[in-house]
Amino acid sequence: MVYGSGKIDHPCIMNGITHMVTGYFIARLFRRNPGKQRFAHDEFPVLFTAFAAILPDIDSSIGIPHAQATHTLVIAALLAVAYTAVVFLAGFPFLRKARYAFSQLLVLALLGVISHLALDIFTYYGADCSTALAHQYFWPLWNQSFHLDCLIAPMPPVYLLRALVEWAFYSPFLLVVLIYRGFKHKENPLAMFNPTAWLRRATGENYASQPGAIKIVLVLLGCTYIVIGVLEAVGVFLDVAGFLS
Repeated sequence: MVYGSGKIDHPCIMNGITHMVTGYFIARLFRRNPGKQRFAHDEFPVLFTAFAAILPDIDSSIGIPHAQATHTLVIAALLAVAYTAVVFLAGFPFLRKARYAFSQLLVLALLGVISHLALDIFTYYGADCSTALAHQYFWPLWNQSFHLDCLIAPMPPVYLLRALVEWAFYSPFLLVVLIYRGFKHKENPLAMFNPTAWLRRATGENYASQPGAIKIVLVLLGCTYIVIGVLEAVGVFLDVAGFLS
């Protein structure tokens, strides 16, 4: 790596799992309705928000330049709307039965993508910030790149700060909270992938008693999220391996 020249061998990205867990915790702060309990660790909106938090990084998967179009507030918001619409239409029988409102899911999706952009500030692009296209959150109104090294002068402490923020502070903090919740309240965040838990939490009913349409929807939604989750985990592993090499 060469810091003084403003270049870096591997542009440093925020870990996808960090984004997902952040979305998970965001949803855990919200209640289904005023006065009721907050969303549980295995409820569908929690999984929905966890995946909304990695939406801006879809650019890498569809072959468009990373951290450009999808990392603006306008396009990220449109992604959140599209994601909510697709999930709501695909899961309509279940979501109608569970009484999750489109507006409620949309708010969670928007918070998910906003959390992604906020965390991505703590990245190191290593480019000429006067011409950098990445992370221009307020494009087309403002062409400022919001990479950390474009906000303050690029130097070794900048990259060190980015590493400290995620690997020495933020990710360990999330891990500690997950472990505490696991031992204290028997919460396993992987349980959010369980379609039968979504139904039980949302309606108090069991899977076997459901109409065929809802069973199919639950299985398809669950399988879709699991596949995307596995691909995301593989992507994180490859990113880390590439960075270390």
